[in-house]
Amino acid sequence: MTLIEAYLDQRLAGNIRAGQTATVILRGRAKEPIPGVVYRIRPQADPRCGGDELSRISFPLPPAQLQIGQWADIYVQVSQTKNAFAGPENGVMTMGDGRYVSGG
Repeated sequence: MTLIEAYLDQRLAGNIRAGQTATVILRGRAKEPIPGVVYRIRPQADPRCGGDELSRISFPLPPAQLQIGQWADIYVQVSQTKNAFAGPENGVMTMGDGRYVSGG
């Protein structure tokens, strides 16, 4: 098991718990996502990082395959919406009391 430290956005940190699944994408290996797990969350936000919370993510990769100081992107799913519209934000217009998708 390998551990990586990651700062979680303070707005979403309350939705993340130890044991939750995560995805680790090492820089330079974008096409090889690695499944991981939230191992631990520091109970207090770090004021040096804008209040974001430090967490540790574990994933199954031998340390020999890593480089010191290697960067990674960490993704933790905090919610899911079924049948949602996915598109550019500027494609949604507000008119009166409704929101509408603009046609192209």
